Amino acid sequence: MKNNSKSKKILIIANSSLFFKQHLYGLFQGSNYNTEIYFVTKKDLSFNLKGKNLKHIPILINRNPSLIDIFTLISYSIIRLRIRPDISLSFTPKASLINALTGFLPGKTIHYFTGQRWTNYRGLKLFIFKMI
Repeated sequence: MKNNSKSKKILIIANSSLFFKQHLYGLFQGSNYNTEIYFVTKKDLSFNLKGKNLKHIPILINRNPSLIDIFTLISYSIIRLRIRPDISLSFTPKASLINALTGFLPGKTIHYFTGQRWTNYRGLKLFIFKMI
């Protein structure tokens, strides 16, 4: 029986392709399903996706705050408008911020908390990060 339904599109953004390799890629590798998965992260020539519906979209994104973040936000907005995903997932803090700021664009915005870098901070810096 052939499935004529429209395929779903999922955008997944994180700072590093290493995150995808270690945590997500095994879930999607070699799968045959009717969903297009777009991994959005910085360019990595060693990140070779093997799967019919898997795509890597390189983007300028750094772990720490920088002026590049403005270009990252603009780039991700354009990607989200072009792909028009059903869901936009983020997994790392910087990606979460970018995903949240583009939340008004197509696709349901979801963030999974995977680490709390601020737990090693002390004093005012710890207070500010906990409040955020």
